[in-house]
Amino acid sequence: MIYRAGDCPICDGAGDLFFLRSVRTDQIFFGCPECGCGWPKPSVDTDDLFDPKEVCAPEGYSLASKSEIDAAGLTHLIESEFSEEDLKFDGSHGFVPPYRDPQRYDGKTIVVTYAGRRGENEREWVTMVGLMKFEDGKLWIDRGQVRKRFEIIDEWIQRIKPQFKDARGVGKECEYQMSLALNAFPNHNAPPELMEFAD
Repeated sequence: MIYRAGDCPICDGAGDLFFLRSVRTDQIFFGCPECGCGWPKPSVDTDDLFDPKEVCAPEGYSLASKSEIDAAGLTHLIESEFSEEDLKFDGSHGFVPPYRDPQRYDGKTIVVTYAGRRGENEREWVTMVGLMKFEDGKLWIDRGQVRKRFEIIDEWIQRIKPQFKDARGVGKECEYQMSLALNAFPNHNAPPELMEFAD
């Protein structure tokens, strides 16, 4: 679904403000597809407008999902919703379509990064690189014949994002990236399987 937060003050009633999300920082902001302007909050003033691709979404932006809007505490600002079939921002510079259908990732490369805690003040980072495959209604990562495949559960599909242009290190050549942190798992504990599969 596409979530609307109000009228665009620049377009004088001809444009709508939609909930958007930076693909790099996950910051929620508001933007109009007609004039291309963005705002950090829906109660807009023309002095607050900015170019979203330059200010908060240099790596691109996508439509914010309901769960992302809820998590940001902005649910009360939703005025109406539309079908995702009518992508208002499709074709806009910097817009990344929300490919939430797992089948669309079939055959694409991905690097998964997990940031967790080993001890009281110790953090650890692990990465996993592979080819995404969609079979029997499930999306999983193929890591070759000698390693077990790793399933990408439905709740994580929203976390798959285009790889950053300036990415470095393991997986920099991958088409997509996904970060998993403590909040991706129940009770903030990563399953042992993830640590087992990671490099």
